[in-house]
Amino acid sequence: MIIVGEGADDQVQVIDALLVARGCQVIRWDVGAWPGRQALSLTVGAPDPELDVARAWIRGVGLRPDEARFEAALREHPYTLIEQLRALRSLVRSCLRTLDARGVELVNPLPTLGLGHLRPWQLRRLADADVPVLPTLVTTDDAAALAFVARHREVTLRPLIGGAARIVRADAPAWVARLEHAPAQLSVHRPGHALRAYVLAGEVIAAGRVHTDALEYRLGEHELERVEPEPAIAAAVVKAARLLGLTFAGVDVRVFDDGFAVHGLNPSPMFTGFDRLAGTDVAERLADHLARPGRTR
Repeated sequence: MIIVGEGADDQVQVIDALLVARGCQVIRWDVGAWPGRQALSLTVGAPDPELDVARAWIRGVGLRPDEARFEAALREHPYTLIEQLRALRSLVRSCLRTLDARGVELVNPLPTLGLGHLRPWQLRRLADADVPVLPTLVTTDDAAALAFVARHREVTLRPLIGGAARIVRADAPAWVARLEHAPAQLSVHRPGHALRAYVLAGEVIAAGRVHTDALEYRLGEHELERVEPEPAIAAAVVKAARLLGLTFAGVDVRVFDDGFAVHGLNPSPMFTGFDRLAGTDVAERLADHLARPGRTR
């Protein structure tokens, strides 16, 4: 069993310990230790004992120059750092593709790497398959953005990468200036509450209602209440994960008095804090899935 992720990540540490407790031999590719002396090899024309495994959990490949640990290197020798990380990503991804070609189950599959940063495509894919989503516009066009807000009156503005959400209105259009610098996501705002569901292998394994007044619950204090999602919501989040090719996903849902909308899927969700606050067992269920004997492909 291979775990790909940062060794300091709580999710990685918990799953590692649970797998060892289940008798698994765990090979750790600690991407947080690279660049460094941690060894990784891909042999051409000879067996690779390290790659003779049944499955691998890809928590994250990382190795991005904007990570905090590379701040000094990026300032002092940016081109060297970028090339160094590009070479490391090439080796890691080549090893993962080799595993995939040999029939090793990757959780999640290779095509889903980076899917968390493709929210516009996620929403379009779900909408095309009749999964409920909010009317949304992602744009750099000032006129299109203003027309969308004027039509829907109250809209939530979100940056595509990072940052906080806020409500915008057509009668206070100063927010439009930010589209000069980067596209933004505009979605119809509807009162309701947030729900996070976890899907694993076509099944909802946990769900929790988020009690908060914040638009983005990760950015504010909140309480979690373990819930059993309504059948329609459960069916929708399972369908959403299947449509996007995800074995394991955190699915964010907005629930209204008269329905719900899927906000997006995270292919590498955090879950240890959720388990602690909501009393769920996402980590145990994921470890059970990863520890199953034999290959499934």
